[in-house]
Amino acid sequence: MALHGLRHAVDPFAARDALAGASPPDGAGWRVVELVTEGPEVALAQLLALSDGVEVLAPEELRAALAETARRLAARNAPTADGGIPGRSAEAGGRLGAVGGR
Repeated sequence: MALHGLRHAVDPFAARDALAGASPPDGAGWRVVELVTEGPEVALAQLLALSDGVEVLAPEELRAALAETARRLAARNAPTADGGIPGRSAEAGGRLGAVGGR
């Protein structure tokens, strides 16, 4: 599934080249692709768009950055004990209508 999303997450030419050189699927259906990116920050943002359909094999720095970002994202979006959103009352509906950020 992530291979289809690659076309939307990265430069179309980079996606085309990566898909053309993709390995055959392994027993679990995973394929290895080599993706040329503009740099680590851009690569991180692009790979996050693929959600859990991606595993970074190299470089190790990008793998670590993706793992750390995923940990922070999971912690920030974990439900509270009462099912609400931290810092928001359950009476307020417990839902956000917008995405927050820095």
